[in-house]
Amino acid sequence: MSPDNGMKNIRYFVITSTTAILLIFISLIPISKKAFYWSQCFKKLFNGLINMKWT
Repeated sequence: MSPDNGMKNIRYFVITSTTAILLIFISLIPISKKAFYWSQCFKKLFNGLINMKWT
C-alpha cells in the first residue's frame, strides 16, 4: 500500500464521518422542536396547577 493510498483512505474516512454526523444532527432537528413544544406545554400546565386556587 503506497502512502498515497493511505491518504486517500483517510480523506474518504473524514468525508464519510463528517457527512454521517451532519445527517444525524439534521435528523434530530424535528425531535428538538417537538421536545421544545412539549416542554412549553408542560410548563404552562404546571404553572396553571401551582397558581390554581384550591377551595
